[in-house]
Amino acid sequence: EKACLERTAQHGCARVEGTPADQANTAGGINIKCQPPQPSWVRAPYDMGVPPINPQVQCSDITRTQQPVFMTPIRKEGWLWKNGRFSGYNKRYFAFEQGHMHRSAMMRYWVNGNPHEFTAARERLYKAIIVWDIKDVEELQKTQVIDGEPRWCFKATLFYRTYTLCAETQEERNEWTSLIIDAMSRRHPESEE
Repeated sequence: EKACLERTAQHGCARVEGTPADQANTAGGINIKCQPPQPSWVRAPYDMGVPPINPQVQCSDITRTQQPVFMTPIRKEGWLWKNGRFSGYNKRYFAFEQGHMHRSAMMRYWVNGNPHEFTAARERLYKAIIVWDIKDVEELQKTQVIDGEPRWCFKATLFYRTYTLCAETQEERNEWTSLIIDAMSRRHPESEE
């Protein structure tokens, strides 16, 4: 316990897979609670007759030097128009969730609003785009007219589907494609086989 507190003050004892519960664009997220498996022996050696300390005091010792590190922060979010399965474009709120060495980045999306502004926004939980499944990304040179306005689009070709996603500006489109290309380059070598 003491070694963990001293050696891991900078990096923590563990990493958390997921996003914080209070991050507005998550569907729940992860709520971290301090629940020590046993009383602190360093502060109060309870097996020597010293009464154990209150778990809240023990937790405050830990949280004073350590903060949770979440492995999948949101790198970008905003509105994109997504091609429908059969025709047309649908405006969707997307969040680019960063991956890591053992987990692909994800492009999560909501169908009926921005989750920061509309708490009933519905995430398409099983429809997120797994970035490691993307085989090719192409920035389209011609704009698409959607809802009467020109939109800047890109194609993401997965092994099971091709998405055309469009942003309001060329700069926005370029930011999304840069994130995708960067995440694709971090693909775990085993996923290439």
